[in-house]
Amino acid sequence: MVSSGPNSPGTMADDATVGDTAWSNPDRAKVSDNSRAIVSIFVHSHYLKATNFGFLVPSGAVINGVLVEIERLAGSTSHEVHDENVKLVKADGSIGSTNKADTATVWSASESYYSYGSSSDLWGETLTPSDVNDADFGVVLSVLGKDSYSVGAVDHIRITVYYTAGNTYNETVSDTLVLADTGTPVHTKNTLASDTMKLMDSSPTSKLTGNSTISDVLNLVDQATSQGILNSLLADTLNISDSSLTSLMHSLTVSDVLTLNDSALGAQIFSCLASDNIVLTDTVILQFTQLIRMFVTVMEQSRLKVSVDSVSKLDIAVGKKSNIDISLEGGG
Repeated sequence: MVSSGPNSPGTMADDATVGDTAWSNPDRAKVSDNSRAIVSIFVHSHYLKATNFGFLVPSGAVINGVLVEIERLAGSTSHEVHDENVKLVKADGSIGSTNKADTATVWSASESYYSYGSSSDLWGETLTPSDVNDADFGVVLSVLGKDSYSVGAVDHIRITVYYTAGNTYNETVSDTLVLADTGTPVHTKNTLASDTMKLMDSSPTSKLTGNSTISDVLNLVDQATSQGILNSLLADTLNISDSSLTSLMHSLTVSDVLTLNDSALGAQIFSCLASDNIVLTDTVILQFTQLIRMFVTVMEQSRLKVSVDSVSKLDIAVGKKSNIDISLEGGG
């Protein structure tokens, strides 16, 4: 299970759906800076509504839980302030039915975060990645005052979403797509990312990207088994780091730099076209059906095996104590 957050709200508002007293300066709860949203209440406050948390949970993930943390304090413990409602705001803008308010606890006069929910608490909802990623997803808080001198203050609201990564299909991401996996496989297909795609794996599973277009950087980090890339187009850089088994690439086009770091077995590249450089560390196997132009740097004490059916230009810089095995078939 992995997490996204804690994220802060992009939108704060006083919501008069409940209560009789408004929150002043609700935007002050966006960040933790000792500038606070405040309500002076005799009975019931309005909702302090926090939404637009900017989550980017990958499609196909399974949401496991939601943790809400509210940094709060009361003006005085002798003029009591209590939770009355702490509820999720759903993607359609409606308020969830499960109330996580701790109505028995008096707010402290010392500021601190108070937690609602957990990594395994769905607040009575069935949540999807599109739900938590929606700008309307968030949380509401209302409070109960003992007397006309009761004052509640909120410095910050933040949310963390916990999820298990799943399958990603037809994913379009404008900045960064992060796929992190600690238990089950993640497969991404038909993925378009305009900036960066990061695939991270810390357990015996593999990632597969199919028909993926990434305009800047694809980073693959694997602590266990293998990474697979199929039919991927990258405009700038592909970085592959593997501390266990292998990295596999098929029909891969890289316009600038392909960097492979492998401390265990090998990296295999099939039908790869790179317009500039390949940098290899440790044991690497390269197999090309066509090589237009390639400059390969082999680091010290590394081994390289190159098999090319057709090659126009191949320059290899060899480090000390390195082993090179080149087979050219069909021209060179």
